[in-house]
Amino acid sequence: MQNRFSYRHGYWSDVLDTGIEFGAFSDLVAKLKTESVFVITDCRVFTHYEKFLSKYPHWCLPEGEQAKTADVVSQVYEYLLMENTDRNTLLLGVGGGVVTDVTGFVASTYKRGMPFILVPTSLLAMTDAAIGGKNGINFRGYKNVIGCINQPALTYIDPVFLHTLSAEHYYNGLAEMLKTAFVLDESLLSDIENNVDAIHRRDEVILNRLLQKASCAKLKLVEADVSDKGIRHVLNFGHTLGHAVEMHDMILHGYAVAKGMAAALRMSVNKGYLSASDYGRCDKVMKALKLPGSIKMHDKLMPYIEKDKKRRQEKLHFVFLSTPGKALVEAVDLNELKKLMYAS
Repeated sequence: MQNRFSYRHGYWSDVLDTGIEFGAFSDLVAKLKTESVFVITDCRVFTHYEKFLSKYPHWCLPEGEQAKTADVVSQVYEYLLMENTDRNTLLLGVGGGVVTDVTGFVASTYKRGMPFILVPTSLLAMTDAAIGGKNGINFRGYKNVIGCINQPALTYIDPVFLHTLSAEHYYNGLAEMLKTAFVLDESLLSDIENNVDAIHRRDEVILNRLLQKASCAKLKLVEADVSDKGIRHVLNFGHTLGHAVEMHDMILHGYAVAKGMAAALRMSVNKGYLSASDYGRCDKVMKALKLPGSIKMHDKLMPYIEKDKKRRQEKLHFVFLSTPGKALVEAVDLNELKKLMYAS
């Protein structure tokens, strides 16, 4: 399916047989057949967009990471059975990263697979969680240790959703957008730096452009590493420490990743990979976007780090920054990594 969408309106991947489209949510809803759609959302999103969602059979997840459990997924399975859904039913996931993760996981496992479309409503989901096909749930307090890679039929982005986000959730999502700029696209970083005031105002024109750059850059990287075995690992920048502090301190994912990135930037300098001037540039834009600084490392975080998905025996694949727009992945001994973390 060549050139299904122009870059201005999205991006279609023949490699992945999925794409990103930008448009009005109401236009998407108008195209869907009510009798063949099942919606997964959360209570807050449903309240805001009930006029669009109430006509479909739907399930509202609890908010937050507590929804990403086997127990909650089992409840969704039960309701799908009760509604007599079949493998041709389209699952429509409308919500933030938790909703898109759970929707993708349910769609990938129920009756051995159902088609699904993701409609991310948070900035974090628009730039990261809803793109790339990673679907997972948490287990025994550890982040995303059960999951699969399965691409949605489409990720549909409507920036108007961002106007209903609280300030906390809006800035939480900026961390993942900035991460994409740090590791993939220096021009995106420049665009962010030049539009900080517009970002704070939630200027829809600027956000639409930044979202297109960030989401399409990620999808193009995923094309080159579909199974997440190689260069796609750069997207884990800030996530080793970030996931640990997220689960230990129970804070929002984006803020945790921001803390992890702040530490990883200093670790990159200490390893000799990142110059002091580039560190200063990255640190400045993080502060301009009101993102939190580095975490204070302590031993209680180590069990989470040791359970990290990227661990291979006694080494862990850690992402460092070499220059804005370019990252490198290095297998680091856990003891060395621990020293670097405490030194940061």
